[in-house]
Amino acid sequence: MAFRCRPDELQSFLRDYDTSVDLIPFIEAANVLTNRVSAKDTDGVLGTDELHQIEKSLAGHFYRTRDPDTAEETTEKAGGIFTDQFGLGLESTREGKNALLFDETGYLRRISTGVKKAQLLWGGKPPSTQVDYVDRD
Repeated sequence: MAFRCRPDELQSFLRDYDTSVDLIPFIEAANVLTNRVSAKDTDGVLGTDELHQIEKSLAGHFYRTRDPDTAEETTEKAGGIFTDQFGLGLESTREGKNALLFDETGYLRRISTGVKKAQLLWGGKPPSTQVDYVDRD
């Protein structure tokens, strides 16, 4: 499996990186998703540089979901305030937002937010209990 992002690049990309954590699983997951983005790029708008940035940002996002950044820590009662607490999917981390910016195909945004389907429900009476127009009054 050929990765676009190396572990040392990801390590320098992340702030407060825990050196005891192996970055390969995060890069593998990012690689699979980046390959999917590349396959959806039928117009060829994403070059190797953009795909590299997407993979690095996705790997960073997957790492951050495991080990979130802290904005403030307290030691007395073991509390903390985490950065990037708001948003869903890729919007929940700074790295995920970067990946969304580099993906001009919009594929990551679609799968991150989910597809919304419109649904129409009939709230009236079933045809067997409806009154004909001529009988109304």
